Amino acid sequence: MIVDASVAFKWLVKEADSDLAIAWVASGEPLVAPLLILSETGHALSKRVRRGELAAAGADETFSRLPALITLIDDAPFMGRAFELSVALRHAFYDCVYLAAAEALGDRLLTADEVFAGKLADHPLGGLVTVLGRDA
Repeated sequence: MIVDASVAFKWLVKEADSDLAIAWVASGEPLVAPLLILSETGHALSKRVRRGELAAAGADETFSRLPALITLIDDAPFMGRAFELSVALRHAFYDCVYLAAAEALGDRLLTADEVFAGKLADHPLGGLVTVLGRDA
């Protein structure tokens, strides 16, 4: 199962559906993510700290827990396809990296991003997407 940052962030910070996201870790199913997940999750955490929504003390420790929860894979092989998907779907490149990884590896993508999943509803790759709390 390829996991995107919208799910991984819920492992680290309590928010809506965090319990569902954590259940995937506990399920024992192998969870994989492109290295991009570290940048995206680190950005989201630091943004919360800058806004005063998370305490700076301990944020680095929170972030450091992520690699232990997933298997990280090189994302370079997926960049070209991610760009194609981003243009075709008129959607963020970052999200398309995860989709391109799922496509290339013949795996599913677990996301909490309803907008992205909606854009894929009628797309041939839509069947690869599992939406946290809706499909899972």
